[in-house]
Order: sequence, then C-alpha cells, then structure tokens
Amino acid sequence: MINPLRKKLHYLIDRISEEDLGKTWKTLQALFYDSYMLKAIEEAKETLKPGDSLTYEEAIEMLHFEYSRSSSIYAEPHQPNYPPFPKINH
Repeated sequence: MINPLRKKLHYLIDRISEEDLGKTWKTLQALFYDSYMLKAIEEAKETLKPGDSLTYEEAIEMLHFEYSRSSSIYAEPHQPNYPPFPKINH
C-alpha cells in the first residue's frame, strides 16, 4: 500500500513541467544534502567530549601545518578520509 503522502507527491510530479521539475530537483537535492549535514552535526554534538574538537585558532594552525606539509617536495600529499555523501538517483 502506498503512503498517502507519496501518492500526492507522485500526482504533483506528474503535473510539473520538465523545466520546473529540473529546478525542483536541484532545490530538493540541496535540501537533502543540508539535512544530511545537519544530522551529522547534531550527532557530532551528542558524541563529542571536551577536548575532542579544535578551537578556531587550533584549526587554522593545523590547516597551515597541513598545507605546508603537503606543499613540501619530500612529503606525500595527505588526503583526508571523509565519509561520502549518500547517492541520490536522478
């Protein structure tokens, strides 16, 4: 059985022009990514303990250090390992 909200959404999508559907998709995709990041931030706030995060000054200092380290001809470039964004089919 289809959720009534889903049914309404399908009906609405069928009535939107292709141009407006493209614009709507871009907006929804941005909102989805924003929601994903906000959830991650909220989870981080719940799990971080004092000392787990950096102050602004510490972060700037670390960025300068990483930049100078990666620009050095002797150092291998450091690639941070961030979790990937979830895939959205379009």
